[in-house]
Amino acid sequence: MIAMDINLRHLRVFMQVCETGSLNRAAAELHISQPSVSVALAGIERRFGAKLLSRYAAGSQPTAAGEVLLMRLRRMENQIASALAELFGVSSQRDPTLVAKCLARIGFRQIEALIALSGSGSITEAARSGGGSPAVLHRALHDLQTNIGRAILMRSPAGVAPNALGRRLAIRWQVALTELEQALDESVKTRGAWRGGSRLQVFRLRAHCCLRAPSTRLWRLTRMLGWKSRMALTRLCRSSCAPARATF
Repeated sequence: MIAMDINLRHLRVFMQVCETGSLNRAAAELHISQPSVSVALAGIERRFGAKLLSRYAAGSQPTAAGEVLLMRLRRMENQIASALAELFGVSSQRDPTLVAKCLARIGFRQIEALIALSGSGSITEAARSGGGSPAVLHRALHDLQTNIGRAILMRSPAGVAPNALGRRLAIRWQVALTELEQALDESVKTRGAWRGGSRLQVFRLRAHCCLRAPSTRLWRLTRMLGWKSRMALTRLCRSSCAPARATF
């Protein structure tokens, strides 16, 4: 289950910061504290292994990696919301806030519990395949049905199973979660490429250009790099030209 270690509310915090351009404004609109926003963002950046926001005095803007994640999250939330709107039918048209209120109450654990049950014969089997306990899964399913306010479960010979509405919801939500899976895959690929040969080639090129450059030019370059990058560039400079000294 790809999303069990990711907090859906934290992802919404990230989306809100991107939309408002400010941690303080996002905190005010979400009715949480600014430190809570910072904790949520730190957790997301740690999980995706990339810097997702650039912070300035005037506010915050998503980085290139953040823009990719934001696009995926918007698609995912739109698909989750669309599935709920279909479930609610005419009720969602009479009350435009119905879907948004429901979205605020549900989380990934509940969504993936329904998907797991729909793909298994029983709660016991679903829990076994997901590495959880039947009691936890049953509680998540009960909470989901309560939060939605619609019957999505029914009694079955094996205990509990999704009804027709529940199965349809599970299918739609499974498609929606592929956006998150792709976002995670993209972050891994991007991180791997940056840590691999491409980054080393950049170091070699910059080292070659700066070996015979004035010291101020080399200093300006190294100021843009982290300490690990500086150490790597130092070693490359020294190995590329023995007489030259590169001290940072």
